[in-house]
Amino acid sequence: MIPPTLHTSAAQEWSLQETTAYQTLQDIDISVVVTLHNYAQYIGECLDSVADSMLRDCSLSIELVIIDDASTDCSLKTVVSWLDNHDDYKALLIRRHFNGGLPEARNLGIRMSRGQAVFILDADNIISPGCLPELFRCLVDPALSAVYPLISKYNSQTGEALGFVSDRPFDISLLLQSNYIDAMAMFRKTALFDVGMYDHNMIHGWEDYDLWLSLGLAGHQIHACPKLLAKYRVHDDSMVKRLTPKVLEVAEYLFLKYTAKLASYESTDILFGCPKADLAK
Repeated sequence: MIPPTLHTSAAQEWSLQETTAYQTLQDIDISVVVTLHNYAQYIGECLDSVADSMLRDCSLSIELVIIDDASTDCSLKTVVSWLDNHDDYKALLIRRHFNGGLPEARNLGIRMSRGQAVFILDADNIISPGCLPELFRCLVDPALSAVYPLISKYNSQTGEALGFVSDRPFDISLLLQSNYIDAMAMFRKTALFDVGMYDHNMIHGWEDYDLWLSLGLAGHQIHACPKLLAKYRVHDDSMVKRLTPKVLEVAEYLFLKYTAKLASYESTDILFGCPKADLAK
């Protein structure tokens, strides 16, 4: 059982629950930050995959930080039940009382994390057992600020393979044209603080795209691990699909945000997934 350790912020915006194991250790190598909003049907499988990866390399100290962003389904109940059965895992549940959106939820999780490295994971995706130790071994290189794995996409209903994402080396020139890197990645936490973490203005999506742009344009070194270490679930309620009507609006925001830095890169007809002519009006 999760012990009755419950803390509430002064502003009453969120409360915390900790497993016994979470309270016993302070020196953490990796913090896995999982954001959740109304994904009760997926969160159990997601957390199981993290648990399997936490056990892969006993030399690493790994904690799990779960942020429930005011879910209205049974997501929170599902997480509490999962933690009841995993009290020997270092895990922290942050329950937000008001929905603040994905960028704010991730930023809260990062701020509350204790690891040198942070792995970002959405509640509807899963990682392989070797994911966390493999990426952490890459990030040992002090020159690197982030590393992302090869990720397979699959249809949630049929299981059909739908190709790959995060399947090319990091290239800021290509990234400025359109995004090809998912949010699932491991970051040096100091690098996230350096670029201000996730932009809370990215409420319609692409907050992960914006973060990759911020890191790349700030000169951070990012490595693509060619090993298949995670799975991306494609389903009707995915945030990417909900973003479609807002693509031009979000691209215009990115264009204004990064205009001053674009002069250093070769001009292209496509920026942020849209014709440059549509953005420069």
